[in-house]
Amino acid sequence: MAVAFAFVGVRAHASATTVFSELVEAGVPTTRFSNAELARPIGDYRTSVAGNIFLLAYYTAGPGSGLERPLRIVRYDRLDRSLRGAALWRGPAARADFRRGEARIDCLGSLLAIFERGERIYVRTHLSPSAGCMLVFSSRLQTLAALSGWTLGFVGDRYAVLRESEIHWTRLPQLALSVYDADQNRMTSLYPPAGDSRPRGADVAGSIAINASARAFAFRSSDSSGRNLVDYVYLLREGRWRYRAFRDARIEVLFGVHTLEEIVKNRPAAPFERLPDGK
Repeated sequence: MAVAFAFVGVRAHASATTVFSELVEAGVPTTRFSNAELARPIGDYRTSVAGNIFLLAYYTAGPGSGLERPLRIVRYDRLDRSLRGAALWRGPAARADFRRGEARIDCLGSLLAIFERGERIYVRTHLSPSAGCMLVFSSRLQTLAALSGWTLGFVGDRYAVLRESEIHWTRLPQLALSVYDADQNRMTSLYPPAGDSRPRGADVAGSIAINASARAFAFRSSDSSGRNLVDYVYLLREGRWRYRAFRDARIEVLFGVHTLEEIVKNRPAAPFERLPDGK
């Protein structure tokens, strides 16, 4: 039986690329693909290679500069020579509340990345300068989830920290972060915390700090001018993400550290302990 597949990845490719040329370059057997499929020109795609696993996601080229659905994905394991493929004609819809009302967004946008983490495959798509999706698949290429936003980092293989999609060109701060639990296939909204009266950040200042073994992470939020800095530390305890917040880099004074990375790496539980009197 012929198999119809396609490519997504970490690098972009020339418009003359075909399904056949990309498979051959990666050492993927082509006998399970029809001749018509192998001859298709690829309009947009990304690939990734990690260990024995080769991943490819793509759209074929449409009229002019357009892209034709479906989005096709290939996974090839060079160790056991297993080859799997999937095709998505209709985009999974991600929930995006934008902090002002729930919306559903079609996630089949242009391709930015594909990678495998644990037993999950993630495909990042681009919808606008402020919006995108992470499509989540099993290693057998079953569709598991469509998540609004993009990953900022992983706490081990199980938890992905995501920045949620925003309304483009708005003047209002919209920074919103969530954690995706791959084992439970569930999103939990973390930032801004409910009932938190501190200024809501418009951006993450720098990168997030992660301690996977402690199941902790931290980030610094800032407003659009780079001021109103607030440090947030999150720690998973008894199945819930707890947090502590510190204004104006106060965490550095309280715990004698110079960076958030120091506190998360060496003393991730310290912000959750009782502070000394006067502090």
